[in-house]
Amino acid sequence: MTLSSGYAAVSQRMVVREPVGYLIVRLLMPRMLQRHALAVAWFVCATDDIVDNGPRERRPARFTAWDRQVRAGLALDGPVAGAKPELAAFLHTVRECRLTDTLVHECLDGLRDDLHFTGVRSEQDFQAYVDRVTMPLLQLIMAVHPQARGPEFTTALRHLGEACQRIDILDDLASDLRAGRLFLPADELAGIGVTPEDLFAGRVPAQLHPVLAEWARRAREGLVTARCLLTVAPRELRPLIDVIVRGHEARLAGLERAGLRLVRRRVLPPILPALRIVTQGMMRRVAGRVDDRSMTDEEQSAEKFRHLPERIQISDMVETVAVPPVSVHGPDVETVDNVGPLRVSHT
Repeated sequence: MTLSSGYAAVSQRMVVREPVGYLIVRLLMPRMLQRHALAVAWFVCATDDIVDNGPRERRPARFTAWDRQVRAGLALDGPVAGAKPELAAFLHTVRECRLTDTLVHECLDGLRDDLHFTGVRSEQDFQAYVDRVTMPLLQLIMAVHPQARGPEFTTALRHLGEACQRIDILDDLASDLRAGRLFLPADELAGIGVTPEDLFAGRVPAQLHPVLAEWARRAREGLVTARCLLTVAPRELRPLIDVIVRGHEARLAGLERAGLRLVRRRVLPPILPALRIVTQGMMRRVAGRVDDRSMTDEEQSAEKFRHLPERIQISDMVETVAVPPVSVHGPDVETVDNVGPLRVSHT
């Protein structure tokens, strides 16, 4: 097993698991950081999949085995015998990028708590969840860039993490309810006369609408505030962050249009708008570099995109990875229309 095969396996996993995220990394991150960002993203997804998938009664044991394997690899400075090649790549990234073992441990600890998590009682509980679970994962991914670790950057990143978590909660509302989880604060529901049991039983009371609308409003406000990252982030990460924010804005718009239907079915993600945003971000990245007389070798490699054709073939810009067919429709997916929007206008 070689490191190159481990990173290749990471790419194959991530292009299937998170195709849009994979494109964002390949098109918008400096080339020297791409494999490291993907390796960290793979670790986050692999750990999260143990928490969310498989027979519920077996998840704690599976998580414990995974936790021990990762921690042993960190202690040994390399994977234990029989470890997946992707894990070897991740452990190499931890050392190569000088990520701290403590941050990896915090990621594992947060997701272990998520394994037994069923809901929040208040906004304060939600904020604690963001600090305990969301932020270590986001920090680990960004920290592959050595200048994305300071307190100013981390404070700004917290705004993005909170907004993204709110959007995830709206997006996953139906599937979380089926799994016996509810992230909407119980005290806010009690204020409108709704109990978690009402939602677990499949009831969709009309008075829930303003609670979802307020949740969406906070998410949108958080995305606006998160744009402060563009002033404190390393220059190389700004195109990536801009696309992440704009992508979540598009995702939130679709959730807002769905209204109360979020309780019953998941909304189809905005794939085409997301690809358009990624392509626009790549074009901005290139346009912002071509006149820089002090370009590095990595920046100079973007020169070949100076005269891009009007129609861009994404397949010509990223490595070829075999991808099995994926269906985007199913019982948990629903396209959106304008019935019962959470927001009437985008003023």
